[in-house]
Amino acid sequence: MDDLVERLEAALGETSPLSSCYLMEEAAAEIRSLRAQVAQERAYPIGTRVRKVSGPEWDGVVVGYYSSTFTPDGLVIECTALGAKGQVHVEPAKRIERHDLT
Repeated sequence: MDDLVERLEAALGETSPLSSCYLMEEAAAEIRSLRAQVAQERAYPIGTRVRKVSGPEWDGVVVGYYSSTFTPDGLVIECTALGAKGQVHVEPAKRIERHDLT
């Protein structure tokens, strides 16, 4: 991210519209990724108990976030299910639901 900011600042002095266009597209993609991460942090704060509901179901706790080209809203979850406790899984948020034990 810092490298991107430095390149954008340097591009402000350039007259090449093509290089500025590429940098603007890259900046827009970075902003989209950051927005998705912020949304995930609000929906599933670190420590939130969750359950995977698509495919094999298991319980876990949110320990982080990730974003990729195909999954801009991913969660990193530490499994709490017997037999798999401590394993870390990465899952798209659409496969996860909150599982508050009250």
